[in-house]
Amino acid sequence: MASIVSLARVISTSVIVFRQPATDVCSFRKVGQAWFGLKPQRGVHLCKSTHKVTVVTSKGSYEFECPENKDIRSEAKKNGIHLPHECLKGNCYTCAAHIANGGQVVQPEAMVLNRKQMDENWVLTCVAYPRSDVVIDTTKKLPA
Repeated sequence: MASIVSLARVISTSVIVFRQPATDVCSFRKVGQAWFGLKPQRGVHLCKSTHKVTVVTSKGSYEFECPENKDIRSEAKKNGIHLPHECLKGNCYTCAAHIANGGQVVQPEAMVLNRKQMDENWVLTCVAYPRSDVVIDTTKKLPA
């Protein structure tokens, strides 16, 4: 009888956690173990893909690598490139830039850009995530 009571106590206090299966390495916040033979340094996130981003500013052209899970503006800042910004949430036009080479980005949080502007390759660098190698021209101004 005591074993049934203790079993009932274990079942009632146990917590079952259901987790979604990981679809890619980017779904992990921190990778603490080797993944397919790759072992990251401490605090480094593994990501499925990295793309070359070239930013054209009035001061010159800069090139850096940007992972798919990082926005272009924050990676530019990390590489010492200042891009104009204000809200950092896609609610203003301060960081608007033009894609010069037909590269692809996703920007699900770009609230102020309409479909026509997106079709004309305008992006908000604070919420734009690269999906291919891309050239961003910040010297062009968004037409009113």
